Amino acid sequence: DDAAHMTRVRDGVIAILPDASDILRPALYYLLSQIGDTESIAALEKAAETDSVAELQKIIFALSYSRGRAADQLMLKLAKLDKQTASVVASQSVRRMVLGPKGFGDITNAERLDFAEPMLKLHIDLRLVGFLANVHEARALRALMYCLENGVEDAAESLVANAEGMGKLSAADSKIAAKAIRDVIEYIEVSHLRGGPTAHMKKEDNYYGWKTLQARAGKVLLKIHKPEAAPIPEFDPLDLDP
Repeated sequence: DDAAHMTRVRDGVIAILPDASDILRPALYYLLSQIGDTESIAALEKAAETDSVAELQKIIFALSYSRGRAADQLMLKLAKLDKQTASVVASQSVRRMVLGPKGFGDITNAERLDFAEPMLKLHIDLRLVGFLANVHEARALRALMYCLENGVEDAAESLVANAEGMGKLSAADSKIAAKAIRDVIEYIEVSHLRGGPTAHMKKEDNYYGWKTLQARAGKVLLKIHKPEAAPIPEFDPLDLDP
């Protein structure tokens, strides 16, 4: 809480970082991430210019624990370097959904999604997909639909669970949410239910599991779609069977 003391610590860490031992450097990365001001993040960005994949992993790991949102932008910048680095960043990214200035949970859904949306476009991590089931915003549904469209089946469950927990939505968000639910119903129908149970005899097809998820999606669509609005075309809630 002492700004002057924090500045002395930061400057001291930055000064010894270039010559620090392999054992000491991860602790220094962590300290700079916790301080999280402009100078600290800049020092971490400079350190990330290393050719060592192992060293870069340590820096990303430390950044993921930062309580400052500036770490989000550096993590996203590093994720854009190449596919391997994007995978490393994604594997640590779920922490950015919970860590805030006071330590835990004191961040907004908007801040979560400002990081999650671009991160998912760089690399889709299943833990991040799972966490988005708890971020009850229309933007989260749209992000999960992106994951589903890119072959991540787990996104269907997260999307439906997210929508089930939503409260009152604005007209614009209701429209986004309704489209996402319609799309997931169609996806389940085409990809997992077409042909009926006889076409899905293999246990791993999980026909009845998908059937149940589709029914849940249909139920939540009725809640999200506003009755006074124009009716949704090509959807009959009484006929979810193939």
